[in-house]
Amino acid sequence: MADIPFKSISGGLFKVVGPPVYGQQHQGVAPGGAMDCFSYQTGNALLETDLAAPALEIIFAPAFQVVRDCRFTLAGARYGAVTLRTPAAQTAPTAIEHGVVYAAQAGSLLEFRDKSRIGFRTYLCFVEPGTSTPPTIGKRRDQFGDLFQWRDPDGKIRVLPGPEFRYLVDKSAFTGDYWVITNDFSDMGFRLTRAENIPRVEMGTMISEAVADGTVQLTPKGPIVLLRHRQTVGGYPRIFNIISADVDILGQYAPNQVLQFRTVSMAKALAVALEKQQVLTRMT
Repeated sequence: MADIPFKSISGGLFKVVGPPVYGQQHQGVAPGGAMDCFSYQTGNALLETDLAAPALEIIFAPAFQVVRDCRFTLAGARYGAVTLRTPAAQTAPTAIEHGVVYAAQAGSLLEFRDKSRIGFRTYLCFVEPGTSTPPTIGKRRDQFGDLFQWRDPDGKIRVLPGPEFRYLVDKSAFTGDYWVITNDFSDMGFRLTRAENIPRVEMGTMISEAVADGTVQLTPKGPIVLLRHRQTVGGYPRIFNIISADVDILGQYAPNQVLQFRTVSMAKALAVALEKQQVLTRMT
C-alpha cells in the first residue's frame, strides 16, 4: 500500500478498494469494487476528488499512522469515537466526526474506539496535496442514516423476480417472513436462514447460468445472496435479484442481522436507481 497515506500500527481488517470494473465477466472476473459503492463514492465526492479514487474499506479498524500529509473523511459505518492525535503530543487529540473533511499531518495517529454502531463497513477516503484542488476543511455531508434516501420506507430490501422465479412452488414464501444472515458470509455473498417456510422449486436439471450483483440463488441449504465479489456463473435457481440501488445497502449488513424482502416492479427499480444517482449528483 505504498500509495496510501496511512499505515496500520495495530491489528484490524481492511483493504484498499476502488469502483467496480466491468467488462471481464466473460473471463470469469466479477466487477468487484467497494461493497457499499455509494458510501465510498460520497466520501470521495466530499473530498472533491475522482469518484474512482482509492480508499480504505474497513471492517475492524486498526490504529493508523499518517505517513504523508493528507485530507480525509470517513463514510459508511460509524464508530462511536474516532480521534486524530497530532505529532505534538502536548495537545489533546481531535475528535473526528463522521462525514467531515479533516487535515492530517504526517506522523499523526488516527484511532478508532468503540465498535461501529451503525453499519458494517467504514470507508476512509483521502486526498493528498497536489493531486487535486484541496477540499475545504470542515466541509460536511449528511449523516449515515440520511444517506440512503432511496431506502424502502419499511426498511425492506427490494427484489425483482429472477429467471427461475416461475419454478417456485410458493411464490410468496421468500418475501413473506424475516430472514437471518448466517456466519457463512464473505464479500462473495451470504447465506440466509430461518426456522420454517423455506422456499423450494420444482424444476429439472439446470446448467450454470450468468449471475449478477444481488442475485438470490436457492440452494438445497436455503437461499444465498451474491454480492460484488461473487462468481460470474452459478448452477442454482436464480429466484430473485436485488435491485441495484439496494445492493449498496446490503454492503452494510452483518452476520446475524435480520432482514426482509419486498418484490417491486422493474419501473420501481429504475425509479429508485435514478433517485440514488440524483443523491450522488447533488454531492458532486
